[in-house]
Amino acid sequence: MKKLISIMMIFVFLSSLFISDVRAFELPFFKKSHKKVEKLTPAQLSDTGFFGFVLSKETFDPIPNATIKFDNEEIFSSDRGFFTVQGIKPGKYKLYVSAPGYKPLKRTIEVKAGTYNQIDSFDLVPIPKKSNKKKKRFLFFTF
Repeated sequence: MKKLISIMMIFVFLSSLFISDVRAFELPFFKKSHKKVEKLTPAQLSDTGFFGFVLSKETFDPIPNATIKFDNEEIFSSDRGFFTVQGIKPGKYKLYVSAPGYKPLKRTIEVKAGTYNQIDSFDLVPIPKKSNKKKKRFLFFTF
């Protein structure tokens, strides 16, 4: 009887070691996704973000109050053209940057967990102003 109990104990112990790694016994309709999901701590989440500048491409002057849109969020650049986003989930984001008098610009960035990335500055191109002056045309007649 003692041999039987000891053999069963060894079997239970060994089977518990391999149960989590053995997927051969799973039926197809019970399969779970095997993608790794990152669990972020609050400290990592607060350190996850990006920052950058919005500048004029011609003069490299900062553009104040430029609108930066991403993931249903909207932020504005400071008087010095600086913007920052912190406490976001890691992943890819499409940024749309616009300002009055400038052509809008879009860019895709990737934010990794626990990093605070500096992204390249957004150099916006000014929209050329249309003049209301009519061009003078000269006609020359010779007789």
